[in-house]
Amino acid sequence: MATPAPPPHPSAHSYTPEHTRAQPNLSSCHPRHAPDVRVFRPLGMRHTGFPAGADPRVHGPHHRAYTDIGGRTTDVTEWNMSDRWAVGNMISTTADLERFLVALFRGRVVPQPLLDQMFVVPDVEGASYGMALERFMHNGTEIWGKTGSRPGYHTVLAATRDLSRTVVYSVNAKSAREDGFPLIARFALPAFNR
Repeated sequence: MATPAPPPHPSAHSYTPEHTRAQPNLSSCHPRHAPDVRVFRPLGMRHTGFPAGADPRVHGPHHRAYTDIGGRTTDVTEWNMSDRWAVGNMISTTADLERFLVALFRGRVVPQPLLDQMFVVPDVEGASYGMALERFMHNGTEIWGKTGSRPGYHTVLAATRDLSRTVVYSVNAKSAREDGFPLIARFALPAFNR
C-alpha cells in the first residue's frame, strides 16, 4: 500500500483556477465558457479570453515574448499554452487585468464571504498566501496580488486592500521565474513607496 502524500503547507501556492474554487457550481458550463459569461463579459474585459483550440497566435493587443532556449534568445510569442489551461493559457491586456483587480477588490467577482477569505493568510510562520492572493509587506504597506509567468512573460497585478494604490504590468522576461523578484522590485514596488 502506498504511503499518502503529506498535506501541502497551509500557505502553499496552488495552480487550481481561482474562479473554479470560488464558484464551485461551474460544472454545468464548459470550462472555457464559464469565465467569459460570469467574469469577462460582465466586467467589460473585451480583450481577455482563451485561445480556440491549438492556435498558438495571440490575437489582439500584445507584446512579443523572448526566452533562452538552448543558449539562444528565441521569440516564443506564438507558443500554445493550452496544456496549462487557466494557469497559462488565458490571454489578457493589462487594462483588462486592472479592471478585474478593481472589480475583485470591490466585491463584484465573488460573494463577500469568499472575498473576505481571499484576504486571510493562515497563522503559520512564513505564510503569505490567502485564497488565490499573496500578501506582501513593503515599507509598512500591505499589498495583495497575484503574479504569473510563462516563457517570455512576467505579469503582476497588485493593490492595497482599499485600492488607493494599484499596479498591473506585463513585461518580457527571458527567465520569468528567475527574473521574477528583480522585475517586481523594478516595476511594482515603486508604486507602493510612501
